[in-house]
Amino acid sequence: MKLPAHPSSDQGDLFDLLTLAEPITAPLGFTVDAYTPDEHHTACERWRIEHGTFAMSGRSHMWHCAGYDVGCNRILAGDHPTVLMTAGTRCEHYGRPRCSCVGDLLYRIHCEGCGHVTGIHAHENDAVEDHLDHCWTGWRNLPVLTQAKNGTWKIPADYPTTWQIPGAPIRTLRQPLATRHVPSRASFGGYDTGTITP
Repeated sequence: MKLPAHPSSDQGDLFDLLTLAEPITAPLGFTVDAYTPDEHHTACERWRIEHGTFAMSGRSHMWHCAGYDVGCNRILAGDHPTVLMTAGTRCEHYGRPRCSCVGDLLYRIHCEGCGHVTGIHAHENDAVEDHLDHCWTGWRNLPVLTQAKNGTWKIPADYPTTWQIPGAPIRTLRQPLATRHVPSRASFGGYDTGTITP
């Protein structure tokens, strides 16, 4: 087969498909099975090449991590580096009042240190707590930290030294609408888990 001198963008996408170095192992759609973040990322790239990027997470229903290449939604410190994955299971009937489709944004966390993958959760904080219960047993018993005037968290002198290691989570006192568990924001590079009760 002879190719034209100036390949169209469709042919360029075809060439992209042919040059994917890694085999696709994660399915090109929603799955409850556990795959590595790299396997999901490779599958997402394949889907993007085949279908485009417009509303990709909603249309593909695949597990993905926004900002995976640049380290967003990840914890890179310590023995349990993690990736927060999301999958949109919502319908594509945007703006139709009679739509009764079931679906939501789902969350799970993959630990690249030990390979543990959490269950599938409807809330991000539940996925984080599932991960912490497995990889950081005892984190719920940590003292709750308060914020200093300069915006940093005050680590008391009697804070457990076994929890002052790279990647360790902290528990912080927050306002009722600000309780999201934030990756990489803890003093030691782990999750900053918010609580409204000390």
